[in-house]
Amino acid sequence: MMNLRLHSAETWVDCRLAQLNGKWIGSADVEGGPTLGLGYTAEAAMRMALQPFSGEIDRLLASGGFEARHLTTH
Repeated sequence: MMNLRLHSAETWVDCRLAQLNGKWIGSADVEGGPTLGLGYTAEAAMRMALQPFSGEIDRLLASGGFEARHLTTH
């Protein structure tokens, strides 16, 4: 499991990312509890988990160096 703190000029969020059976599970801490995302790539899972931050998703992901080619299943 990877622990991440993603940030933008507007906010920051603590996240976790894990791979299970060829899929990725992303979790983002939001008010009221964590949100979850599931995808075939780490980026897809985190995009889903970060939906409460809709206007900031690209900037948050960029702060974590998200590039699908770096986080692929093996």
